[in-house]
Amino acid sequence: MEPWTTNSDEHLCKALASLKDFQKATVDHLFDLFTKQNRRRLLVADEVGLGKTIVAKGLIAKLIEKHNSITPYRVIYICSNQVLARSNVKKLQIYKNSNAEEGIDRITLLGRESSEISDPS
Repeated sequence: MEPWTTNSDEHLCKALASLKDFQKATVDHLFDLFTKQNRRRLLVADEVGLGKTIVAKGLIAKLIEKHNSITPYRVIYICSNQVLARSNVKKLQIYKNSNAEEGIDRITLLGRESSEISDPS
């Protein structure tokens, strides 16, 4: 049994249990980079259809589980078109009643609207 399946939150368990083995390995690696090495900017790149969005969801779920809170995480998601982006935003949702679709829909607005994003160095 994976350590993350012991959490009582069914939404987190479902998000994490649905990962394939290679996606779990990626989530674990990203989680270590984020939590142990304090890396705040991570890039996941692979072939189309291997589950980058699902890996991002897994990382968010694992961070929520670790901190035992539902503090929002800012995810900057860049893709080829808005139809695909809207579809994938729904895939990122762990809690279906969240307002994840409310956000910046143009990269040109990112700098103006995201004053919380800063250079960690």
